[in-house]
Amino acid sequence: MANTPQYNSVTERLNCMLLEKTRAMLSDANLPETYWLEALNYAVLLHNISPSKSLGTTPTEEYTGTKLDIS
Repeated sequence: MANTPQYNSVTERLNCMLLEKTRAMLSDANLPETYWLEALNYAVLLHNISPSKSLGTTPTEEYTGTKLDIS
């Protein structure tokens, strides 16, 4: 929800987590900063297909309503 201070900490933690994953991927692969957007997109993809303790499923499953095929 917009303009709701209660949600600021959740959003900030998510942003920090995504930026840390992005920096780690670039550092580990010895890639230049020109690959920042691709690494960030991949970090978001990993977040969306990873199980969430608060949801009990993955964010993608929660959004689409269908179970992911992991075969």
